[in-house]
Amino acid sequence: MPKIFSHFFPAAISLFLLFSCNSNNNAIPKTGNLFFVDSLINQTQKFGPESAAQAIAYIDSALAGKSLTLEQKVAIYGHKSMVYREFLNNNAKAELYADSALYLAGGDGAREKYPAQYELASYAKGDLLFKEGKYNEAYTYYYQARLLPETHLSACATASYSYRIAMILYKQSRYMEAARTFQESFSQTDDCPESFSKYLKSQELLNNIALCYYKFGNDDTALQYYNKALTFIGTNQPTHEPNNRWHDIARGVIYGNIGQIYKEQGKYDEAKKLFRQSVAINLKRGNDIWDAQSAYLKLADLFYKENKIDSMGVALGEIRKSLDAMPNFTWETEWHRLMWQYAEKQNRPSEAYTDLTLYTRGKIRWKKSIKLSPLLMHRII
Repeated sequence: MPKIFSHFFPAAISLFLLFSCNSNNNAIPKTGNLFFVDSLINQTQKFGPESAAQAIAYIDSALAGKSLTLEQKVAIYGHKSMVYREFLNNNAKAELYADSALYLAGGDGAREKYPAQYELASYAKGDLLFKEGKYNEAYTYYYQARLLPETHLSACATASYSYRIAMILYKQSRYMEAARTFQESFSQTDDCPESFSKYLKSQELLNNIALCYYKFGNDDTALQYYNKALTFIGTNQPTHEPNNRWHDIARGVIYGNIGQIYKEQGKYDEAKKLFRQSVAINLKRGNDIWDAQSAYLKLADLFYKENKIDSMGVALGEIRKSLDAMPNFTWETEWHRLMWQYAEKQNRPSEAYTDLTLYTRGKIRWKKSIKLSPLLMHRII
């Protein structure tokens, strides 16, 4: 029987990047000519992930008629590449902006004069290749950024590099190697300047370490790290923008992940409580809606296992509304699987057949995509 696995946090951390700057703060020139770009991108905080296109339009409108420096252009191009890659599912546009950033910052003279921008551009290109499942090529660009002289790298360069290598190891199902590399990245974040983004990255790393142990089959250690992440959030929230919604968004992701372990252990009451908490947090506009869809589908599947078909139907109806507003191919495919089972229980064979057909088509498309992008491999099996 197919099932959904836990949510990996990069989607959520990428969402945070939609509200922050892609620039290398340690390498900002004394003139501070990246402050304008930082401020502009931070203003997109009013847009949620479902409004990523409007965020792009907002930036374009603000920059219309303005002459930008190379540093500013690279920061904007890197940011746009991320938005198109992660939220608008437009890899062609993402590649255009990543290549443009690399063209500006990648020349021999530019690398020495603008090392921070070259680091950013290389990561933008590598992240796109990673999203496409081209891990060897992604590594090449990550390594190029890492080859910059230590004096030219940002304070967080080592942590960022380790994080990306861990991501590749995870996607290659090398879970214990990935866990160790995520742990290295967590330790290396001590070198980063104290900031909200450092705090958020650190809790993400704890969540990712937990997920590696879960995928390896070590639930006890996974739960330890999930609880470490929750404790880390509780300890740091008072001193890191206490009212920022990202504290709750991160908790919501972790609740869903813990709920999945309890579900598989047969602790249905505990699992349902956590899934509901996760959905209540992240189904809100501007939060991690894709994660909420994942948790809601897990809850619907749990209702099916308990033969609570009416509750399953209500959940699937709410998920449908969310998917219509913010589509996700992976969750759409899983939704059709559950709708097929629901219709069978309701003795509606025609509807069951339709959803089974759509689920089968989606699964075939998904299997084909694995050959190009193993990214989905850990979502539905």
